[in-house]
Amino acid sequence: MSHEHLARIHELNCVVCRFWYGKFRPAVEAHHLESVRGDHSEFAAIPLCADCHRGLHANRRRAFYRAHKGMSDVSLLAYTIKMLMEQE
Repeated sequence: MSHEHLARIHELNCVVCRFWYGKFRPAVEAHHLESVRGDHSEFAAIPLCADCHRGLHANRRRAFYRAHKGMSDVSLLAYTIKMLMEQE
C-alpha cells in the first residue's frame, strides 16, 4: 500500500511551486519528511520538482522554510493531502 501511495505522490505537481508560487510544475521527486525510514515513512512524503528538492537539501530545511513564509512540515503535508484529495 505504501508503494501505491508513493506512486500517487509522483503524479502530483510540486507542492512548493503550486502553493507558494502559483505554478504547476510536475513533481519528479518525492521528499521524505522523516529522516529515519520506517514502515509508514512513505506516507510522510511530499511532491517536489527537482529545483525545489535540491534547494531544500542545499539550504537545509529550516533555512528553506524561512525563505518561504508559512512553510513547515505540517503545511507541506497538509497541502499534499489536499492535492491527493483533489485527484479523487
